[in-house]
Amino acid sequence: MTLFLSEGDVAQLLSPEDAVDAVEGSFRRMAAGAVELAPRRRLALAEGRLADMAASDLELGYAGVKCYAGFADGAAFVVALFAADRPELVALIEADHLGRLRTGAASAVAAKHLAHENATSLGVIGCGDQAVTQVACIRAALPAVDRVVAYCRTERNLLAFCKRVGADPAESRKLARGAMTIEELSREYLEKAERGLILTRRGEAKSSTTLYTDKGRINRHIIPLMIRQNGGLILISGSISGEVGIPTQGAYGPSKGALHEMTRQMAVEYAKYHIRVNTIACGTVDTPIVHRSAEASGNPEAYWKMLRSNHPIGRIAEVDEVASFYAYMASDRASFFTGSVLMMDGGFTAQ
Repeated sequence: MTLFLSEGDVAQLLSPEDAVDAVEGSFRRMAAGAVELAPRRRLALAEGRLADMAASDLELGYAGVKCYAGFADGAAFVVALFAADRPELVALIEADHLGRLRTGAASAVAAKHLAHENATSLGVIGCGDQAVTQVACIRAALPAVDRVVAYCRTERNLLAFCKRVGADPAESRKLARGAMTIEELSREYLEKAERGLILTRRGEAKSSTTLYTDKGRINRHIIPLMIRQNGGLILISGSISGEVGIPTQGAYGPSKGALHEMTRQMAVEYAKYHIRVNTIACGTVDTPIVHRSAEASGNPEAYWKMLRSNHPIGRIAEVDEVASFYAYMASDRASFFTGSVLMMDGGFTAQ
């Protein structure tokens, strides 16, 4: 008989610790070649999108597909789980909370392996439902984390989130008004010698010596702190527009080009302090703003076709693969990279 698990069942049965263990095990089996993943597909619905993601794990003995229908006012998620060695539908699982746990667990696994060994604090930017499972899973992966500091632009949401997860709201009035940027929060942590984590809204986990931040203030605030601690890494978000001319990007393109050159200049200037500087220049990435642009175009199907055809690889980038590359560049395995502008663009600039 097929097992059915509701959202309530999932919340009751699956703990953050379970999720972290499951995701880490899945990553290990992926590395061993036991897991096969199919690219996400999306189909148009009336005012929405239908998406599916399939995978098989022969070592674990299961295969499954996650499917969801997304609309402006919400989404419905379900996972169908099959036996890998016989024609059996093992389970149907409502998967909204499950997906949030999975995403939080992925960040937690990254934090477990990339955070400073003495990490005791966690900074969270953004206070939505996804942030709740991010905090729960990182606490499960890093039991030494005893302080969570949260910030979001809406004070009411911030206070409700802090009460829900046991976090401290950002202390300064500047930060509460949204005037304090991520690097200023990092500076406060570093000056207190707290080795913490910074989470961007997409849940990318980085050590406090790896800052994904506003580039205009790097030299003023971040470089002196990195010199003081004898090293660090700066990852800058570049763009294909910084390398090639693209119509309608007369301001955006040159500004990204300046960042690419700043990457090379800073890498040479600060290498003696064991500071590495790199830029990751992406092509189009499948993010909500791209979906909004497609809807606003008047012909979403033609818009998506145009985006895919712009990249020789025939598709645009997924958020997960971009995040994975950032995580790699933030790790010690990429320690020989500095002064690099890395084109993650599906061949766009090679044309």
